[in-house]
Amino acid sequence: MTTLSIRDNSVLATLFDAGASGSAVTPLQHFTESPPGLQEDDFIRCSRHELSALLPLDQPNPSSQALTDSIAALSNIIQEQPRYASAYVNRAQARRLLMAYDKLFSSQEAKCTNQVLSDLNLAVELASPPSPRSPVTPHQSTLLAAAHTHRGLLLLRAADLIRRGSEVYGLPDHLLKLGSDALEEAASRDFEAGGRYGDKMAKDMAVRTNPYAKMCGSIVQEAQRRELEAYHGWSGVQS
Repeated sequence: MTTLSIRDNSVLATLFDAGASGSAVTPLQHFTESPPGLQEDDFIRCSRHELSALLPLDQPNPSSQALTDSIAALSNIIQEQPRYASAYVNRAQARRLLMAYDKLFSSQEAKCTNQVLSDLNLAVELASPPSPRSPVTPHQSTLLAAAHTHRGLLLLRAADLIRRGSEVYGLPDHLLKLGSDALEEAASRDFEAGGRYGDKMAKDMAVRTNPYAKMCGSIVQEAQRRELEAYHGWSGVQS
């Protein structure tokens, strides 16, 4: 399976680095229609509270205190309305920004990493339609694109660390026994879902991490190698 290059890791670091992006946390776009399982009045009220919680983060380098305050405010929204999935997504993003990129899945940040993944898992569970082909509201689409893409990037990072021989901490129980290839395949499924809900980067990452596409590419390369060997009558560079 493919190991992330220095450039790949730079791209992922930029995506998660508050100092490298124009805005530390981009609030999800809100729409007037409420998602399934949430009354319109509850949806509007939670949306307003969420916007207020995220306003302090609308700057290039929010302080740790601003992030902590926003996380607390988002937690209050979740406590009041546990089915409001958007708050889980934004809380995951805020918690992620409390960690340095190179500390992801470290023993020091195991608890925070686990909380980020737990929030993303809950957001996907709450916002997902009955089947992938079921229609979704614009709000659901935006939310699911963000949640799947964020989770996919985290799983890809974990896969890369394991492939390099590093220990990873903070993975949910159901992922603890997976190797790097299986984690990368899980990331690819998230990217496919994120792309389906409209995230362009997720679409690109889904193609790059798709195990079947890479297997087919390897088969084609092997066939080409054999054709060249047959044509030239040699099998490799001779010293």
